[in-house]
Amino acid sequence: MGRALREGRPLGLPSARRAGVAAGRALDRLSAGLDGAARWGAALLVAVMSTALLAQVLFRFVLERPLSWSEELARYSFVWLSLLGASSALRAGLHPGMDLLVARLPDRARRVACLLANLATGWLLWLLLDQGLALARLNMRQLSPAMRIPMGIPYGAIPAASFIMLVHLAASLLRPARPPSLPEGGTEGDSESGQGESPGGGEDGRHEGVGPA
Repeated sequence: MGRALREGRPLGLPSARRAGVAAGRALDRLSAGLDGAARWGAALLVAVMSTALLAQVLFRFVLERPLSWSEELARYSFVWLSLLGASSALRAGLHPGMDLLVARLPDRARRVACLLANLATGWLLWLLLDQGLALARLNMRQLSPAMRIPMGIPYGAIPAASFIMLVHLAASLLRPARPPSLPEGGTEGDSESGQGESPGGGEDGRHEGVGPA
């Protein structure tokens, strides 16, 4: 792009397409990294929640000395676990949806409907991110009853998960602009030179996505 500007040539569609592909790949890497962190965090929270509940049962019914903080720890862990799991489900396209009407639309109208649905989802996630940050900051001075931690920590799950889901959604919106590993009408021989992992996902070119299949 810099060379074209120095030579006085206008930026054409190939340059814009390459920029879109580069942006899509960068968002894909960020989305994959955030999803991996969310999955590891969810696994850790499952362990913490299970340990806290088991300790509460042991101390209450066996030692007859119930813990004051275990139930609160399990509750806040479950809040973070639920929202981190929701972000991973969004990236994998596992959230339930009704496509009875959309499935009957023509292909172009179906694409427009899916785009509008994703844009509406992005607007909602932006509201959750913005208001969730305000809510978390507002509750940082309030302490929880048992563990005495700032209540902004459990409330922080809302903006954190909203940000991760916004990244997943943006990556999915840029995904169709990327060239496929095998063009339509191509033959098996044409794909031999492009074997391996495609820019968008696994070895067979499939990629986890947001929206109806």
